[in-house]
Amino acid sequence: MHVKNIKIENSVFQSDIGVDIQEASNITLNNVKVFTKKTDPVIDIINSDNISVKGLDYTKGTDLLIRVAGDRTKSVLVQQTNYSNTKVKAKAELGAGESSVQIK
Repeated sequence: MHVKNIKIENSVFQSDIGVDIQEASNITLNNVKVFTKKTDPVIDIINSDNISVKGLDYTKGTDLLIRVAGDRTKSVLVQQTNYSNTKVKAKAELGAGESSVQIK
């Protein structure tokens, strides 16, 4: 089943692994803090569309902030985030194009 229309705001998550968004549409994360032990990636997006991440805070020294994968992944927007704490902002693979994700 395709997950749709989820909005998470002003939340803090602490876990071993980060956010996993698969087969989803219209997911919004606003002012979310994600502190994980595994930081490759912090947010993994697979075959999903219309994903908005705004004001993300995350573990310092992160290896990869966002990975987009799958040929159905599109319209991922990340904005108002401090990128100085990550080695790589975003990576596209497994059919996802570089244009699938916009970093602002």
